[in-house]
Amino acid sequence: KDDEKIEGDDIVKKTEKEQFDAGLISKEEYNAYIDRQREAAYRQEADPLGMQALRGDIDKSVWLEKIAEIKQRYPKMG
Repeated sequence: KDDEKIEGDDIVKKTEKEQFDAGLISKEEYNAYIDRQREAAYRQEADPLGMQALRGDIDKSVWLEKIAEIKQRYPKMG
C-alpha cells in the first residue's frame, strides 16, 4: 500500500512526515497530527511546569522554554 513501507522484515505504516512528503496527506492533515502531538507533550511536560510557575516554585522562563522546546520538537509545515 502507498502508506506502508518495509522496515527490516516487517511491513509498517509510514510516519505522518513520510506520508506528507509522499503527498499522501495534506499540509492541514499533517499539521493537525502535529497539534495532537504537541497537545500531549504540553499536558505531560509543560502543564506541570506552568503550575509550578504560577505557585512561584520555578521561574516562568523554565515553563516558556519547555513550550518552545516542544514546538521545535514537533514543527508544523508552513
